[in-house]
Amino acid sequence: MDLSKLKKWILLIAIFICIITIILIMVILNKGNNEPNSIFRQDTKKEHIDTIQYLEFNEIPSTYISDVQMCNIYLLDYKNNALYHTQEAYNSLNEEYREKRFGNFNTYEKYVQEHIDDILQIKLDKYQIIKYDNYIQYICIDQFGNYYIFNETAIMRYTVLLDTYTIDLPQYIEAYNKSNNTQKVAMCINRFINAIKDKNYIYAYSLLSSGFKQNYFSTQEQFESYIKQNITKIEQVMFNTVKTEGNLYMYTVTLSPQITKTFIVNLKQGTDFELSFNV
Repeated sequence: MDLSKLKKWILLIAIFICIITIILIMVILNKGNNEPNSIFRQDTKKEHIDTIQYLEFNEIPSTYISDVQMCNIYLLDYKNNALYHTQEAYNSLNEEYREKRFGNFNTYEKYVQEHIDDILQIKLDKYQIIKYDNYIQYICIDQFGNYYIFNETAIMRYTVLLDTYTIDLPQYIEAYNKSNNTQKVAMCINRFINAIKDKNYIYAYSLLSSGFKQNYFSTQEQFESYIKQNITKIEQVMFNTVKTEGNLYMYTVTLSPQITKTFIVNLKQGTDFELSFNV
C-alpha cells in the first residue's frame, strides 16, 4: 500500500476515535450533571413526604393550676424572698402599704428577723380569691392567723400586703360605707387594736390625734414603750358602751379581763380617723 494512503487512513481513524471520545465524554458529563440531580430532588421530595407522613409529635399537656395551688406558689415565693432575698421581698410589697407599714427597708428587715420563726413555718390554712377588673386578689391566711394578700396582675407578677388594715382594701371600703357611725367607730378601733397585736407601732402611732401625742407620746418610741408595758396581751376584744360628744365617739372596749380602755374617736373624710385613749 502506498505510504501516503496509509498515513491518510491512520489520520482518519485517529479523527474518528477523537470524535467518539468527545461524544462519550459529553454524554457522561451530561449524565453526571443532570440525572443525579434529578434523582436527588425526587428522593428528597419522597423523603420529605415520608417524614411528614410518619413523624410523631409529643403533645404538650394542658396544665391546670388550682386556686389553692396558686396560693401556695405565691406563699412559697414570698417566703423564699423574705428569707434569702429580703430586698426583693421588700420591693414586692404594695408601695403605699410599704411606706405606711415600714417606712424603709431597715424596718422591714427588722420585722423579718422578729418573725423569722413564723416565716419559716408558713403553711396555708385558709384562702379567698377575689377577681377584679385589672387584677386577682389572693387572700391567704397561715396557721398562725397571719395575712398574706397577693394582688396579681399577671402570672408571678404581684404586690403583697401583710395585713388587712394598714391600707384600705376594696372590701373594707365597701363595708365601711354601708355602716352607721357607731359601726364605723368600732371598725376604726379594730384597726388600731390589730396594729398593736401585730406590733405595727409605726401605723398605730400614726392613728393617734396630734394633741394626744403632744400630751403623752411625743415620740413613737415612748408610745411603743407604753404599749409593751401596759397592754401586754390582747386576749379578746369586746365593745361595750358608746357615748357621743359633738363629733367625738367614746367607746369602752375590753381587751382582756384586766385591761379596759375608753377610746375617743374622731371620724374624718372617707375612712380616715384619729383616736386617743385613757392612759
